[in-house]
Amino acid sequence: MLYIFLVFVFMGVMTEACFASGITNYPRLNTAEFWQGIEKDGDELILNDEEVARFNQEIIDRSNSVYDLSKYPTLISGTQLKKMLETEVLDESVFIGSHLMSKAEKERLLSERNLTEIFEDNKVQYGVVVRRSNLRTLPTVEGIFESAEDKEFDYLQETAVDPSEPVVILHESKSKEFYFVQMRNYYGWVLKKDIALANREMWLTYVQPNRFLTVLTDKIALQGANEAVIYQMGSKIKLAESAESFYQVILPTRNADGNLIEISQNIAKTIELIEGNLPYTKNNIIQQSFKFLQEPYGWGGLKNSVDCSSFIADIYRSFGIDLPRNADEQELTAGKYIPMSSMSSEERMDTLKQLNAGDVIFFDGHVMLYLGMTNDTPYIIHSLGSHTLHQNGIKEKVRVMKVVVSDLSLKRYSGISFLDALTGTITYQF
Repeated sequence: MLYIFLVFVFMGVMTEACFASGITNYPRLNTAEFWQGIEKDGDELILNDEEVARFNQEIIDRSNSVYDLSKYPTLISGTQLKKMLETEVLDESVFIGSHLMSKAEKERLLSERNLTEIFEDNKVQYGVVVRRSNLRTLPTVEGIFESAEDKEFDYLQETAVDPSEPVVILHESKSKEFYFVQMRNYYGWVLKKDIALANREMWLTYVQPNRFLTVLTDKIALQGANEAVIYQMGSKIKLAESAESFYQVILPTRNADGNLIEISQNIAKTIELIEGNLPYTKNNIIQQSFKFLQEPYGWGGLKNSVDCSSFIADIYRSFGIDLPRNADEQELTAGKYIPMSSMSSEERMDTLKQLNAGDVIFFDGHVMLYLGMTNDTPYIIHSLGSHTLHQNGIKEKVRVMKVVVSDLSLKRYSGISFLDALTGTITYQF
């Protein structure tokens, strides 16, 4: 009987280990509560609001892409503006729709940048985004893809911009259908119809709102003037009043002349929203990350979802921390950074054992949120596009395309494991 009992125990351990390896389907590892339960001091405040503001200034000082928009100059030189507009050179071996892009199509797209209308000094305008919109490399809604079959990774998609987001308007496309804008952590082209013009005084109430709500769920839809508008996690919504059972919020909309009009809307109080920023704790980082679990991978914010770096940025924006948009800049911004490129596998494991839940780890082209160790195995949650199976000399690319919990045994196309590909880890605090 003892032999049979030990066999069943052994089989149970083996089943759990197998079920939990790679991308885990083991139920308890796919809950925030499990990881919160093994984290020490999970409810201890990491930074208060004043410290978050100081940390954001360090991010601005360290990152070329992150701005305090309230200090953005009122004029931009033609030299600087052209440099921003000319950063992208299209390869002609890409597809528009089902066909290869022609030289004429490339020239047409590039001509939309309207470079002849750039002057020595260019006065900026101010705008507020009125609906979730795509920020593009070039002023077009046409997608550019690596192949005719693959429509997941649009080369021109940079990021998504949520409603109530303030932007500095720097230029207009030749067709007058797009504005070239600078947002807090990115620049690019946004459809003109998705932006309302505002005077600087009104615009500053969106840059630095006195009172605001923060979106805590992966996304919510609020009823605007004539449509439902989607706000993603970390978005800020201007708050006019907080009553016992409802919030009175201010939503931006655009009139026929393209100018900003504000509408007042009462919405029920809900756990999906909080006044101010969510307290910055390890348990709250874990909780926020699991609200995206199984959500689709959305390259550049497509599908009203997240890719690997917007997953991280949205979680941290819940606490008022404005990170750079892209993974490489998130790795090199303010915080406590540990380089890992030259470490052995054993040194990498030792480093991971010292991390806290909510720390962020990187390899080239990917960023992941660290959850912790269980059974001497490090686990992460991340928005994963793909990994590669290697067996008998055959490589099979596996499209995952969603937010998952996994260990670091997954492999890249080169055959190297995620663990051995790690370049660094960062803790976003002083």
